[in-house]
Amino acid sequence: MIHWVRKLLNGLAGMAGNLRSFILFAAIASCAGVHDGSPASDLGVPAKISLTPGQIAVIRHKLPADADPIALSCNGTRVAFYVAPDRDLNAYISEPYFSKLVPYTCKLRTSKGETVVARITPKKKTFPRENLNVDPDKVVLSKKDALRAAEERKIIAAVYKEGSADIPYFEAPFGRPVPENVTSVYGIRRIFNKQQKGQHLGVDFAAREGTPVKSSNRGRVVFTGDLFYAGNIVIIDHGLGIYTIYAHLSKIDVAKPDIVEKGEGIGLSGRTGRVTGPHVHWGVRVMGELSDGQSILEASTGFPDFNTPQ
Repeated sequence: MIHWVRKLLNGLAGMAGNLRSFILFAAIASCAGVHDGSPASDLGVPAKISLTPGQIAVIRHKLPADADPIALSCNGTRVAFYVAPDRDLNAYISEPYFSKLVPYTCKLRTSKGETVVARITPKKKTFPRENLNVDPDKVVLSKKDALRAAEERKIIAAVYKEGSADIPYFEAPFGRPVPENVTSVYGIRRIFNKQQKGQHLGVDFAAREGTPVKSSNRGRVVFTGDLFYAGNIVIIDHGLGIYTIYAHLSKIDVAKPDIVEKGEGIGLSGRTGRVTGPHVHWGVRVMGELSDGQSILEASTGFPDFNTPQ
């Protein structure tokens, strides 16, 4: 850090303006990237981001005036991005739940060549365990139910295969779907009836049946239906490869391809699908991974305003 600041001071010695304030701002921005996954500074220095499995972060990179962005990839995975009018490239990234915990880079290919915009360091996280008792037929599926669940996985895969909007529908940070307390966190390892293990790749909120459920942000409804595991479900595309999922609803009040606003009611909470009681299951999908919705609330704070697509 000292070497970087000294080099920057030498390079900018002849520039007018308050140099001390400028350097202080740059140093703070760089350090923020190391500790909390904040966007990169405007100086072209790669952001240093630490992510735990399921965690979401934002990359922001200042583009040179003469460079046109072509593709962004992290660890070989294509990442959607948006270039704001101020030439800031913005993108959401997420660490997979089953991360190999190996450091990697995010590279941007432009008309001027390729540059590293972020260096990602995955960090280990230990997730808690939870024992649940459910109806036996929800654990050991009948042939009919197993076939239904398999077909529904194909249906949902096809929804995501259609692709997300290239630019964001949203203009504001993401919010919670209900104000109630969290009852089950992302990543918790679940044991059903002392035998079947699984991971809870969403956030559950305590909500009495009939509680209004609201869209976390502006977006387009891409799927509604009644699924074996999720019950009545709504999936919303927010653009940039970001989706939110609302499950176990007792009522659905939207339909494909409705555009919904942030905070708009999309249905009512319930206990449909495989559940032990009424609640709202909220899922967030980023970079093709089911991610921790709690982290997108933080990552999207301060995200720049966009001109939303019509």
